This record gives sequence, structure tokens and C-alpha cells, in this order.
Amino acid sequence: MEVAVAVAVAVGRSRLRVAALFTLWAGIGSCALSPTATASPRPACEDGKECLALATRYLIGEGVSPDPRRATELYELACVAGEIEGCVRLGRLLHEGRGVEQSLRRAVALFKSACHADHGEGCERLATMYLLGEGVQRDGAFAGLLYRRACDAGEPAGCQHLANMYLRGEAVPRDRERAAELYLQVCDQGLITSCTALAFLYEVSQASPLDLLRARLLYQRACTGGDPRACERLVQLPE
Repeated sequence: MEVAVAVAVAVGRSRLRVAALFTLWAGIGSCALSPTATASPRPACEDGKECLALATRYLIGEGVSPDPRRATELYELACVAGEIEGCVRLGRLLHEGRGVEQSLRRAVALFKSACHADHGEGCERLATMYLLGEGVQRDGAFAGLLYRRACDAGEPAGCQHLANMYLRGEAVPRDRERAAELYLQVCDQGLITSCTALAFLYEVSQASPLDLLRARLLYQRACTGGDPRACERLVQLPE
């Protein structure tokens, strides 16, 4: 792993306490945990999986009062305990500055570590940061490689981003057929916006008499799935 974890994690039945002080990654800094205990007890977690689940409860307010900062602390504990999903969710919050001071540099490091572990979303989010130049030097070619890695790891958003790059010829050779294949792949996986993108390709291409019908069916599918753009395109299609 490029960024080494600089903390010893308790094993067995030892309880992970949010009041514990540690540094998350050497050379990156930490999302410091508050050393001040609260007056009333709060749910604690014993291992990485429990911390991950508890963090999500605090983030969305499931059975507890919503507390993004508490969620951040627990995601950090989960990450340090070896739960890659915890690292990715902590990276999201650092990227957004939600519950913690925004740090694009730390978010990049977290996503990079997750991607090295073949976590699809970690690769996809890292790719987008390289594509936009957020916390790193902008590098479209590297972003394309990361999107491909995310797609291969089963992350639908990675496949869609890669399809967009093929469609535009951005940092990869322009290839509408490959773009269409990727849109279809993730449309079938339930990524509705890819259904809309594929429908638009059929609409503007009309290489076959059936293309307009294919476009209509895909727009209907995406519209039913909640994409307002698909609904707009659907009413504009000729009968």
C-alpha cells in the first residue's frame, strides 16, 4: 500500500473507542478524534465491520441523531481496522468537507489505497479527481486507466465514465461502438443514466429502422427509473 497505516489496531474483544487518539496515515495527517468524552454514553463498536455499520447509522440518522462528525470518526476507525469500504466512505466525507474539514489530498490518498485493493468505487472516485485535477495534477489519460480498472472491478459508474471518454475521444481513441457496449452493460446493471445515454446514441444514429424504437424503449426505461432527461427526450421523439 502506498500510504502506510501508522496505528496498531486492537484485536479480539477489545472495544474500539472513538475517544482513542491515533494518526490515520503517516505523511497525510489525520482526521483527529476528539479526546473529550461526552457526558452521555453513545453506541460503541468492537471491530471494523461494526464501526462501519454504526458510522452509516450516524451519517443518515438511523436510530440515532444525525452526526456527520461522529460518522467520520467511526469510518476512520473502520478504515484503520482494515475495512476498505470505511476508507472509501471516509474519503467521500473528506472530499465533500462533511463532518470534517475538507482535504482533497487526504481523499486522494484514501481512494488510492482503496483502488490498490481493487475497490471499484475507490478507483472511480480517484479517476474523477485526476480527470478534474482535484488534489492532484490533472491527468486525463491516467483517469481513463483508472476508470477502466473501476469498470473491471464491477463499478458501474466507472464503466459509464469510460464510455463517456470513448464517445468524446477524450484521452482514448474515439469509439462509439465501444461506448455503446459499455452503456448497455451498465444500463442492464441498473445505472439509469447509461440507459439515457445509449438511447440518445440510437436516436441520433438511426443506422437501422429499429434504432428509433430502441431509443424509445430505453428512454421509457430510464424515465420510469427516475431520469428526468429521459422523460424530456421521450416526449420529443417523433412518432
